[in-house]
Amino acid sequence: TLSVHDPNKRQLVVPPMYLDGVPTLPEQYERRPALEAAHRDALLRTDGTMAITAATTGVSGPAGAGKSTMAVCLARDPEVQAHFSDGVTWLPFGRERTGAEVLATLAARLGVAAAPGIELTVAISRALAGQRRLLVLDDVWTAEQLDAFEALTAEGGLLGLLVTTRNDDLAGEHA
Repeated sequence: TLSVHDPNKRQLVVPPMYLDGVPTLPEQYERRPALEAAHRDALLRTDGTMAITAATTGVSGPAGAGKSTMAVCLARDPEVQAHFSDGVTWLPFGRERTGAEVLATLAARLGVAAAPGIELTVAISRALAGQRRLLVLDDVWTAEQLDAFEALTAEGGLLGLLVTTRNDDLAGEHA
């Protein structure tokens, strides 16, 4: 375990974490403590989905503007890891991948196979039951991609979705 001391004088004990597919922070990343703390606090307060767009990162522009980097920063944050103690799973989308394809990727990573007559989302939700897990949906382009994950649950646990997108309309009330 990792023990971290935060500025609010709380001692955080971070259990060993499984960071599934989470990239490392770029070497040239310049920390922005106030913005990172604001995003972390928002993520820890949400009971569902949080979106990061160019507007919410304070960085505007196309690809490379900092949305995914902020998500990496959050996924690697000790407070976020303590909150989502069963792990963080990074799922890249991009323009070409469908929501169903990425959902199948998640199922494979979790070792889940849907039985005949059972939807994949139901099988994944059963596997997530009781867990505290964060799914990072990186570079979401369409509503179809995001909709594929809306039915997922972690009954008796907590399932967080952190979405990065260029589309402010897609982020909607989650930004």
